[in-house]
Amino acid sequence: MKNIHSAMLSTPRGQMLALATDEALVGLWYSGQPTCPSVSSPSVSDVTSHPIMAMLDIQLGEYFERERREFTVPLEFAGTELRHAVWTRLLDIPYGQSTTYGQIAHDIGRPTAARAVGNAVGMNPISILVPCHRVLPASGRVGGYNGGVENKKALLSLEGIDIRE
Repeated sequence: MKNIHSAMLSTPRGQMLALATDEALVGLWYSGQPTCPSVSSPSVSDVTSHPIMAMLDIQLGEYFERERREFTVPLEFAGTELRHAVWTRLLDIPYGQSTTYGQIAHDIGRPTAARAVGNAVGMNPISILVPCHRVLPASGRVGGYNGGVENKKALLSLEGIDIRE
């Protein structure tokens, strides 16, 4: 079994919990997010002491400063085949662009599975780096976001994506 390290990162959108192995990031959640695991105390108090956490902290800072559009932090997914397919597809949504749940369902060869895709998007364990915030309902409105609608709106605005209110 792999060692799992945890750290709390400060971002312009608040505290975020990061989980990583020695090789890859396995989770990034907003503090208080419904799917955020409970961690009594982070195992990594100084992110610079863990290579994955240090890389994540730097790249998130660059993203929020609009200096980074793509992340190079290694990622590792654990989930069903459908979730893995959806999360992998999310990685292909370019910075500053959005797509729909239906389009993702079509892209992964499950054109009638928009609702299942929506559930998989909602269970994305790696916020921001796996850009589920770039997925909108067919209406073009903001829709939901497990990290909070205000965070989704802020990320879309940061990337210059217009949404209908």
